[in-house]
Amino acid sequence: MRFVGGINRRGSKFTRNVPNTLSFLEIDGEFVHLRTGTWLVPIFDGPFVWASADLEFTRQPVKRRSYVGLRSRGDGEWILFRTRALDAVCRALTSAGATEVLVPPVPPSEVLQITPWGAGLLAAVGAVFLTVARLATFQHDPTSHVFATDFLVAGIIAVTMAVVIGVVHIVERR
Repeated sequence: MRFVGGINRRGSKFTRNVPNTLSFLEIDGEFVHLRTGTWLVPIFDGPFVWASADLEFTRQPVKRRSYVGLRSRGDGEWILFRTRALDAVCRALTSAGATEVLVPPVPPSEVLQITPWGAGLLAAVGAVFLTVARLATFQHDPTSHVFATDFLVAGIIAVTMAVVIGVVHIVERR
C-alpha cells in the first residue's frame, strides 16, 4: 500500500523539515519505506526503511491532519508522518506486523516548524529591522520614513512571532 503525506523531522538547528514536503509511505509485507520526493520523481530520497516486525508506530490525532509516529523498536526519536488517512495508515501498519505503541500526544513544540534556535534567530532579525527603522527615522528624506515604517512593521511581526514560538517551547519543556 502507498500513502501520500508529509514528513516532520529535524532539518537543521533552526527549522524542522516542512511537513508539506511530499513523502510516500509504502507498506509491503516485510518492509515499510518512507521516501520523500516530488510528484515526478517519487523515489528522490529513501531515508527510512524499517522491517515490519521491528517497527513501532503511534497515532497522533490532530484536528485537520494527523500524524503517525514511526520508529524502530526501542529507538528514542519518532519520525512524524503527516497524513489525512490516519486510520487507513494504522490499519495497514498493523496488518503488516508493526506494533502500535500508546504514547502521550505530540506536544505543540514538535509540530512547530521553528526550533528554539530558530526563534532566537528570528528575534535577532526582528531586532535588526527595528534598529534599521529607528535609524531611518533620523533621516530628513521623506522616503526614508516610508522605509522606516515598513521595517518597523516587519520587525514587530518577527519579534512577536519569535516570542510566541519561544513561549511555546519554554512551556513545553516544563
